[in-house]
Amino acid sequence: IKFLLMARAKLKNPLLDNELIYSYAKTDKLGELEDFINGKNNAKYPEIGERLFKEKLFLAAKIIYKFIKDNSKLALCYVHLKEFKNAVDAANDAGKIPVWKEVCFACVAAEEFKLAQRCAMHIIVYTNHLMELVMHYEYLGYFDQLIEVLEAGIGLQRAHQGIFTQLGICYCKYKEESLMQHIKEYWSRLNIPKLLQACRQHQKWLEVVHLYSYYSQHDNAIETLMDHSAECWSHDLFKKTVHQVSNSEMYYKAIEFYLQEKPLLLNDLCTDLTPKLDHSRVVTLVKRKGHVPLIKGYLLSVQPENNDIINEAINTLFYEEEDHKNLLKSVDTYPNFDQASLAALLKKHELLEFRRIAAHIYQMNQRFEESIELSKQDEMWDDAMKTAEVSANSALAESLLYFFVDKKEYECFSACLYTCYELIKPDVVLELAWRNNLVDFVMPYMVQTFTDYSSKMSVLFTKVARLEEKLGDGKNAGDEEKDEGTPMLTAPLMITAGPAGMMGGGMPPPPGMGGPMGPGGPMMGPPMGGPMMGGIPPQQGSP
Repeated sequence: IKFLLMARAKLKNPLLDNELIYSYAKTDKLGELEDFINGKNNAKYPEIGERLFKEKLFLAAKIIYKFIKDNSKLALCYVHLKEFKNAVDAANDAGKIPVWKEVCFACVAAEEFKLAQRCAMHIIVYTNHLMELVMHYEYLGYFDQLIEVLEAGIGLQRAHQGIFTQLGICYCKYKEESLMQHIKEYWSRLNIPKLLQACRQHQKWLEVVHLYSYYSQHDNAIETLMDHSAECWSHDLFKKTVHQVSNSEMYYKAIEFYLQEKPLLLNDLCTDLTPKLDHSRVVTLVKRKGHVPLIKGYLLSVQPENNDIINEAINTLFYEEEDHKNLLKSVDTYPNFDQASLAALLKKHELLEFRRIAAHIYQMNQRFEESIELSKQDEMWDDAMKTAEVSANSALAESLLYFFVDKKEYECFSACLYTCYELIKPDVVLELAWRNNLVDFVMPYMVQTFTDYSSKMSVLFTKVARLEEKLGDGKNAGDEEKDEGTPMLTAPLMITAGPAGMMGGGMPPPPGMGGPMGPGGPMMGPPMGGPMMGGIPPQQGSP
């Protein structure tokens, strides 16, 4: 130092000044160093500062950099001196990303997380530096602190998609309970494919479903729900998502999935999807699995479409449940099904009501003989009589009468006379009554028959009398017209009459006047072939 001071007094050389500064630094004479740099000298501060920094003389280097206001190097000096607060302030003055990174990483390593977060706020706003920061935190195992940094970062004015996405990935890895809320709140600012990849890698299937939905890939969302149902399935979410799929085949995959894993909720799913389903295909699909009863409610809701496959499925359900009331109602209301097959099945049923439905179906198809025979076998006389009445066939009605007489069901015989009254001939009834001594049973029928005939004859006689009266009035009016018309025809003939003997001996005189020709004369016929004046017809065979 003495040599350098002596030399410096005689020679103004930057090298001497630099060496003197270095000597002060090496001998820890920082006070003299500060006095020297504050005085007049020719030292090259950047060079000597770099030399001191490399040789880890950070206190001396700090003095140099502080003097020349090189905040970047000053911040690094502070870092090495573990003056982290001063380092952050210097980095702030420098405003350079590499400096921020150095200071931030040093603070993280020193577990000065608050100061590190201040630095990180200036780093994460740059996408290309964000991943390096994240990896540094993860490498050191400071996951919670990293999440805190990113959570603070999403509130920055310069926050970008990468911050939201990286925060989601960190939630996925280290704080899964916050992931779903983050997705729901910030899905529009996420890089969804990148977060999707992370969620699939870490098997966060429910979050995967939501991300697919937000990304308008509803088909993939449904497939995820079905493939990982144990982790992510919920009925409400499934119904909400399946409504938005673009491929209609997903509806039927969903039905198959519910058949296998959630059979008790299948009816609700089908009912919810009713407007979008091919009902015949649904019934065929479920029937192949043998679980049609699971969708009974859905089938009843779409039965008004009167589809044959649906009707047959519902009728089969009612048959298996032995619900004859609803089966009869279905048969009457929705007749579009294979009626012959159902009737053939029902007529062999052990329960009477189902055999009655079979007879009813035969009646609907105008197979009246089979319907009546089935009713006879079950002794359902009332059904047989009603079928005969509906048939409007006299032969069937009369054959039923003979049957009742043969079976000695005389009360039914009498009831049949009432039910099939319009179809039965009175002579047949009288003959049966006479042959089988059933006068008392047919007497109400005969009384009614004679009453009807008397009424009809009275009406007929009244009509005939009115008709005769009208005909009589018309005849009198015609006669009057003829009386008035005769003088008009004969008067001109009297004026223009020719010699006697013309046209058979001359013309007849006017009415009331005598003439040479008697009543039987050739000219006694009326004009235009009408009756003779006075209403006297001409004599037949007159000369």
